[in-house]
Amino acid sequence: MSDTLLNEALADELAAARAEPTSEGLALLGTPLHASALMLAFDALCRHFRNQPSLFITTNLPLCHDPKDKRRHVIPDLLVAHGTWDERATAYHLWEAPTPHFVLEIASRSTVDRDLGFKKREYERMGVLEYWQLDQSGTLLPEPLLGHRLTERGYQELPSSGLVDGRDAYYSAALGLLLRSRGHGLGLELVFRNPQTGQDILVGEDMDRAFESKRRALLAAEQVAETERSARLAAEEATRAERDARLAAEERLARTEEALRRAQASARSEPS
Repeated sequence: MSDTLLNEALADELAAARAEPTSEGLALLGTPLHASALMLAFDALCRHFRNQPSLFITTNLPLCHDPKDKRRHVIPDLLVAHGTWDERATAYHLWEAPTPHFVLEIASRSTVDRDLGFKKREYERMGVLEYWQLDQSGTLLPEPLLGHRLTERGYQELPSSGLVDGRDAYYSAALGLLLRSRGHGLGLELVFRNPQTGQDILVGEDMDRAFESKRRALLAAEQVAETERSARLAAEEATRAERDARLAAEERLARTEEALRRAQASARSEPS
């Protein structure tokens, strides 16, 4: 796809998103909150799969499915696919690369109908294994986070795998991870958890906090170690002082005994 077609694709997507503006008269597509949630999800997946170079992860890349008409496309917020793809490419061609097995859309008032309708049908028709939607407002979808898995009957909604930190978590077989939403209002974001370790994949502020907590714990451990070292050195010094005092006392006692023996010997050798 040429730069012109890419620009047209992005313009079409933006126009569709703005078809139903928010109450403020602005589309939520591309807002800092939308971008932040998307980048956190992207960073988390890149961090988790950093040792798997055969996995392609990208954002806002036109997904083209008709080699005869590259203008026919959708633009997922985030897609994950097995196999490599040129990171410099301006579009993802289904006739040249594996079908993505994970797609995420971050819904807003201006995009939710398109995400639930047109895009869902397109991803299903293309054979995308899992289709996920995060509702940043928490009011547009039945749940803040919805996941669908492709079956013989089409997309089937994934059930909750249980609560994590008070939120429903859903298992993605495509990623091997647990997904849940976090936050309130328009600040909802996506959190990924490794079920094998039971730990969240930390990015952004979470990583900063974890780093700071680890740094403080390390400093505290070093301080404890230094205190213990000082106490050990003090104890060793006290032991040495006690040993030196004992040796000195023993030496004085030996000198005294020697002087006493000499005095006794001298007294016996003197004439009566």
